[in-house]
Amino acid sequence: MSKHCLIVYPGLEQGPALAAVKGLPDLLKAHPEGLCRYPYLFATDQVAEARTGLVNGTLPVTGPFVATHAVRRAADLLLDEALYEGLNLQLEVGGRRLPELPGRAELEPLLRQEGTLVRVDDKPFKPATEVLGFQHVYDDTVRFIDGLKKLGIPQEALFLLATAEEISIEVHPGVFGLGEDPRVPRLFTGLLHHLGGLKRGDRTLVKTADRTLLLGSCRPTHSILVPGSVHPVLHRPKVGVGPSHFAYGIAAFSDFCGKKRTVEESLKELKAWLKFLEAEIAPLPKAKDLVTSLSPLETARPAAGPGQGAAVPTVATPAGGFQPFAAEVRAVPPAWAPPAGSLSLPWAELGRALGGGLAVPSLHVVAGAREEGKAALLLNLAAHAAAQASVLYISKEHDTYEFAGRLAAWAGKAALPELALKRTAAGADGEVARQQLAAGLAAALGGLGEHLFFRGCDGPIDVFDPDGLAELVKMLPDGRPRLLVLESLPAEAVAARAGYAARLRRLAHDLGAVFVLSLHTAPLPLPRPHLVEGPDLELLAAWQGVADSLVCLQSEKVNLKKFLAMSQGKVDPAVAEKLEAWFLQGAGGLRLKGDTYTLLRVLHARRGARQAILALFQREILRFVEGKAMPLGRA
Repeated sequence: MSKHCLIVYPGLEQGPALAAVKGLPDLLKAHPEGLCRYPYLFATDQVAEARTGLVNGTLPVTGPFVATHAVRRAADLLLDEALYEGLNLQLEVGGRRLPELPGRAELEPLLRQEGTLVRVDDKPFKPATEVLGFQHVYDDTVRFIDGLKKLGIPQEALFLLATAEEISIEVHPGVFGLGEDPRVPRLFTGLLHHLGGLKRGDRTLVKTADRTLLLGSCRPTHSILVPGSVHPVLHRPKVGVGPSHFAYGIAAFSDFCGKKRTVEESLKELKAWLKFLEAEIAPLPKAKDLVTSLSPLETARPAAGPGQGAAVPTVATPAGGFQPFAAEVRAVPPAWAPPAGSLSLPWAELGRALGGGLAVPSLHVVAGAREEGKAALLLNLAAHAAAQASVLYISKEHDTYEFAGRLAAWAGKAALPELALKRTAAGADGEVARQQLAAGLAAALGGLGEHLFFRGCDGPIDVFDPDGLAELVKMLPDGRPRLLVLESLPAEAVAARAGYAARLRRLAHDLGAVFVLSLHTAPLPLPRPHLVEGPDLELLAAWQGVADSLVCLQSEKVNLKKFLAMSQGKVDPAVAEKLEAWFLQGAGGLRLKGDTYTLLRVLHARRGARQAILALFQREILRFVEGKAMPLGRA
């Protein structure tokens, strides 16, 4: 069946026209300059159906997958639909630096004003001045191609095209084995974000190492210069390039792209591209599995519309700007919407209190006096998260062997103090204890796989060096969320380092990771734990502005009766006995000498609600059995 595409060219007045792909050479003869196509090919020959279906995401389409890298001028950086990690951008108008960037409607005329400057890391540029030149384009393209080849995509499935200012990578649609499918634009956008190293920021996407990637490359209405067509500004055609052109560096590359071509030479470029599309390329299971598992990184909720492809925007949206609250809130998911990505917790009530788990990215704080169970809580959290994320667990108080023993007791449900005493003994008792520890550790390691990394107090890591922590997090394997657990930080040491907490929050968001840290606070009595008062207010003053959640732990046996008194106004012995039996059943009938009850008091949850949650804490095996919850009030 013949494939079609939508095209635009100078002088076309009624929007994109429909053209048969095989008819593009005749169109190039008629319109040698500025002939552009939209990225996707389709079977329908009805222009209205094609236009509507592309916008709504209902039209079955096929590739090729397109990723374009282009020179970025100072104005482009401000108008881009993503922020740039590590670049500080400011607008200077009439000698005054604006504290925030305005919205696009106000920004564009300001960029055209005489005397306007764009400051990039405080260095002034005129709006039309190149900031990220062709060397950046070249380097980013090479890195992107390496990412494609790691998927097993062969050279013959790649078609590269270039002008003096951009390089486009096209991947044969056969590689992905999708056929014609309305999901293709959305799936390809997800792949573009993945290979381009995009991250989700607070309100917009964030570019990392790949700064010259055009995020609209896979947008259904993105205009792509047809091979052989003359660029209307550069006055040179878009031409095919290959590995040999990359081998000689950017000077030779630019010279090749800057040459004039005859009409016949330009037509050869287009015909080579058509031959590439006609080739039969077998699907690659690895590439298909990846592309079908990805979704575009989104900070804004997509507009409602029919079809599975409707979430791909059809127009570029600037990265941000000074604008009315109504416009801002429409551009971000509301606080009550489920997080776009989150790590689940092993406790349902705590997960609900935090708004559905640990949103990615975010910073969370677990506070309490010593011996309240914070480290045990974090061990449970890390072990559970290892099934979903790459986890780096850093302890200020436990070394590698202690942590292994704690994991063994947790997984084997064997009392750690008893095993620790017996394991060095001679005879049968010592052998049994050692076997129990070995079996427990083997069970724990089997569940963790290769996704938990540990550094303890026997190592050189400085937990108060945010940049060092960031480098460690970057070393975690790609392909899944990343969780950093910082266990046993003294609250007074954190408070003494001005800006440390805010720096951790920025790093979590810059890295697209979840940070969880536990704080040792002073032991203070809580006469009314169902109320937020006293020391709670001090913790909130320190952490509410930077942390996404703040949970305080207090463990003592009387907490069960306290919880009943708080929730029911009295302690009914029969109800208390029934609740104890319920917890024992949840623990599988295992009763230990050190069993106690923990109140997990959620003082702050940016996406959730203040709650007091009662849990059975089995200290010897580092396990929690979650129970009932009640709202926290204010004195």
